[in-house]
Amino acid sequence: MYVRWPMADRKRLHLRRWWQYGCVMERQAFASGVASSRSTGWLAIASGVIGIAALALLVTAVITRTTWSISSQVNLFFRAHDIGAVLQFLILVPFALGLWQLSRLHPPSLSRGTTLWGISAIILVVLLLVLGSSKVVNDMFYMLPQGLFGVWLIVVNMRLTGLMPKRLRFFGLIVGVGLVLVGTVFPGLATLVYPNMLKIPAVPLDSDAFQNTAINRALHLVLAIGSILGVVTLPIWTLLAGLTLSSKSYFSAKHP
Repeated sequence: MYVRWPMADRKRLHLRRWWQYGCVMERQAFASGVASSRSTGWLAIASGVIGIAALALLVTAVITRTTWSISSQVNLFFRAHDIGAVLQFLILVPFALGLWQLSRLHPPSLSRGTTLWGISAIILVVLLLVLGSSKVVNDMFYMLPQGLFGVWLIVVNMRLTGLMPKRLRFFGLIVGVGLVLVGTVFPGLATLVYPNMLKIPAVPLDSDAFQNTAINRALHLVLAIGSILGVVTLPIWTLLAGLTLSSKSYFSAKHP
């Protein structure tokens, strides 16, 4: 026998079903968010560890170098740094994609254009590092897109107010500014001090005498400041960001 339920009861039944469906979807979204956050965090940790190792090789090369000409041993340290930096930045590609996906769960989100900017800068850094190691272009050319990556990092840390702690974002802003400073050095040196830096294939550094000029000293001062603020700190920032994002307790706190 067909029993017709009162209208009020049917409405309550429908509301209960929709509420149960919403709870299931919310739990699934939370589980997916935790998995995405942790995978993005582990990518950042890997990039940070490799970046610290590459930085150690770079510092060793700079300290070991005692003349304007680069010895074979010092060149080996520089090339090893380049390999480490290539790996460091390659891992940042899926990290940037992961941040974009996570930002959609934590408004304000990153735009597609911002993400494309960051990934393009990363790919250019990797490409120019490889070409520099192969003597196709000058081995400082990669600093230019490194500055573009710094711009992306500044935007990311300004936007991700719902995803990362304030102190970490402030640290990221400092890193970004440092990388932007580094990015200005290569075009300055190539246009005002050593025009041969723009030649393809790259010419030996020995082809130019050391220019002890005010502009050269100023650009190297900018490079030193930018390196301390950005190059040295980038792997530390990515490592800290990775530890934050990979922490399930942190993500749970964002979704009580």
